[in-house]
Amino acid sequence: MQETIYEKTFVVDTSVILDDVNSLFVLSQNGKNRVIIPETTLDEIDSKKKGWDDVNFQAREFNRILDESITIKEYDIDLPSNNKLSVVVVKINDCILELVSKDKYSVSFHNENHNIINDRKILEIAKHFEDSVMISNDIAMRIRARSMKIPSEPLKVTRYEQVEKINFIETIYISSKQIDYLEDMCPDDFGKSFSFYTNVEFICEDTGHSILAFYKQDNKFHIIDEKKLRKLPVKPRNKEQILFLNMLLDKDLPIVVCAGVTGSGKNLLSLQGAVKYSQNLNKPNFGIKYCRNTVTAGDPEAQLGFLKGDETAKLNVFSYPLYDSIGAYLEIEQEEAIKDKKNIPVKNIKEFMEDYNIQVININQMRGTNLNGYLIFDEWQNSSASVNKLMLTRVVEGSKVVIIGDLNQIDHPHLSKYNNALAIMLKHAKYNDLVGGITMTKVVRGRIAAFADSNL
Repeated sequence: MQETIYEKTFVVDTSVILDDVNSLFVLSQNGKNRVIIPETTLDEIDSKKKGWDDVNFQAREFNRILDESITIKEYDIDLPSNNKLSVVVVKINDCILELVSKDKYSVSFHNENHNIINDRKILEIAKHFEDSVMISNDIAMRIRARSMKIPSEPLKVTRYEQVEKINFIETIYISSKQIDYLEDMCPDDFGKSFSFYTNVEFICEDTGHSILAFYKQDNKFHIIDEKKLRKLPVKPRNKEQILFLNMLLDKDLPIVVCAGVTGSGKNLLSLQGAVKYSQNLNKPNFGIKYCRNTVTAGDPEAQLGFLKGDETAKLNVFSYPLYDSIGAYLEIEQEEAIKDKKNIPVKNIKEFMEDYNIQVININQMRGTNLNGYLIFDEWQNSSASVNKLMLTRVVEGSKVVIIGDLNQIDHPHLSKYNNALAIMLKHAKYNDLVGGITMTKVVRGRIAAFADSNL
């Protein structure tokens, strides 16, 4: 068999696969590049296959891909001192992977941390392949590689621009004479070009008056009825909240994305949007589904797989934001009723969820299923690109998807501000004709929350 000539040689660290298993196909470039997976990487991935979190899902996906692969070649590389590398070459579609093991490693096992030993074993494999590049999203691994004079890089599949710098509210300056004709105009009339579902603020230059509008697929500006939105139980308290709530209720907009700081009101407004949207449809069985990523803030024992109880009990722990929002909603409704001297049935959270057919769903049980209704995906900054794709490819036509999260609260060990699912969807919200987006930076929860967000 003629030896294959590759353009580049990559040795893949565990962190890359647990971030997004599809990265292997990107690195391979349809077989143009040599992709080497050390046996230690295989062992580490195998240890992660049980559990409910994103890394566990990625580990199982990797094992499934390998199980479906075809072995096309096996060979040994002899090394000094009666040592050798054993190589198994497998093929999945146009992607070729080399699984490499070594008889004896030179790394010392004396008083060494397990993670450090594994890193050094992986690097020891990389050292045997000339001109190879160590691909790792682990900073410590890349530093160790540099100390061994092995070139190392983080995975650079797609660099999403910093979404904090994206403007989700387009400003157009007008004269007072134009106010009455805004809904008959389009961006071209102002020398501008927007994707559909763009938030717009018209500012009248001679009066300073501000008018909020929504540019939609009919190539027209739709003036937002702020008074109508403020009559809802959960009332928007600033410009960004008005625009967000308007998108939540728009029957033409399939996907809404919101990145908001802690305490900005994104969860409560999402619930308000879901409830009112369902009421407007007058379809009792339409249903509201809530899904929250179960990555925790630095406490492994608080993760889903470690918690006691069945799946429902485990998911309930991660549904506190939903229950908290429902509790706040019921309290607001009751306060409004008292103020207006009206009687409303006293409901608890369970009855409220039954009335609006609200269900909590598990990310890890989505393969092979359909998602329909009003879907709220929470904590999406802790989801990877592949989980994002998994969820959205399950969505049935006629559903509405609301994606929320906080870019300052990334707890996933292998995600950054560039490659998390929330950042990806915000980028699409700016340029895609099916997605609308907004960022909310104002804390409305209270002074303590605002202080913590700004100073801690």
